[in-house]
Amino acid sequence: MLAVWLMERIFDAVFLALLFSVALSLLPAGEMSAHGARVLKDLHHGGEVMLGISGVLVGLIVAYRLRTEQIARWVLKGLAFLSSQRRRHVEHFLKSFAEGLGVIRDWPSFLASALLTAILWSTNATIFWMVFRGLRGQLAQMPWLATAMVMFCAALGLAVQLPGIGGGYQLAIILVLTEVFGIEADVAAGASILVWLVMIVPALALAVILLVREGLSLRRLQAIATEEERAAEMAQN
Repeated sequence: MLAVWLMERIFDAVFLALLFSVALSLLPAGEMSAHGARVLKDLHHGGEVMLGISGVLVGLIVAYRLRTEQIARWVLKGLAFLSSQRRRHVEHFLKSFAEGLGVIRDWPSFLASALLTAILWSTNATIFWMVFRGLRGQLAQMPWLATAMVMFCAALGLAVQLPGIGGGYQLAIILVLTEVFGIEADVAAGASILVWLVMIVPALALAVILLVREGLSLRRLQAIATEEERAAEMAQN
């Protein structure tokens, strides 16, 4: 699962950085203030950093996928100071991670994953655009490319955890709307909350329905995880 999650994040980061670069290049200068243009230059550097980190991760994952046994031996040799039981845990993790990377089996699988990623984030940007259109005023006049830029900043905000608040998703939306596009703070705050509700609540509701349908609960899921950990320990011993 960790390998699949990491692959998803890499696909997401690469496409978002590319989408932001395209939007920044094609969006008419009249859509933002002079101050907003300066802010976007700084954000563009953030997108370049994200793209660079993603490229490094891709290289590391490809190398690990091709040289799994060799790299695993190097890692275990470097962790020789750990107990034999802990080294077995690490070895089991490395092998499981390599198996998880097998989700991308060939070029058709890679291209299909890239296409689905593009469809997913294009749909997300369209949802942003539709929500803003429904709010009227300045937000309703924002073009699709501008809302795609807002979505990119919101995605960056997901990586920021604020004490007592949580993620910086809404804060990132508010900042880009006010600082870049000159939207009033109260309107931007309302838009950020509405976008969050439209994007998150349906997914949470569907998750709850699926849990109930499968007869699961958070307590039951924790018990399943504990049972699997014990079974893995017994198998290793």
